[in-house]
Amino acid sequence: QRAYEHLVYNYLVVLESLIRASRGSYIYGQGVGYVAKLKYGCKTLSYNGCEIIAMYNALIKLGKTKPIYDIIFDAETKGGLWLDGLFGTFPNYVGTYLKQLGIKTKKYYMAKTIDKNKKKGDIFIVVYNHTVAMLHAVMVKVISKKEILVYNDYNTATKAIKYKSFLDMISQRGNYIVVAYKVG
Repeated sequence: QRAYEHLVYNYLVVLESLIRASRGSYIYGQGVGYVAKLKYGCKTLSYNGCEIIAMYNALIKLGKTKPIYDIIFDAETKGGLWLDGLFGTFPNYVGTYLKQLGIKTKKYYMAKTIDKNKKKGDIFIVVYNHTVAMLHAVMVKVISKKEILVYNDYNTATKAIKYKSFLDMISQRGNYIVVAYKVG
């Protein structure tokens, strides 16, 4: 029931915002613009939407754009919510959802391993621990062996943030990778 109410509400928020933000635009910070108001479980995306946003951004990079309200609806109705969204989305749901959309994924668990195997143009969704009890998820595009771009690096970001490597990102922003998916 609530998922359908959220679908309608989120659809209207996005529709209202189309003048300012066209469909298919990357989301750089989950607390910025219309996306911050979208409802997901017991919260809004500004609080718990990082996995949803990482999947949305990855789908754009892969040329498989899907409206964000559909990704939210799917997660709310297909087992993605973690404690009613209090902790966002189950990290393993990300891989499951992408596979349901026909997108190949490969799991990684260590930044050093990703850095060793990454190639220019690779797309990753990385879920990492960034405080004692909280996780964060980002979409990452590999620019070169010595540069990556991170989307939704922090709540108020207004652009993709550059890092030298996955190890550099984790050492600056978090403690360890929970799971990373190479997508596509």
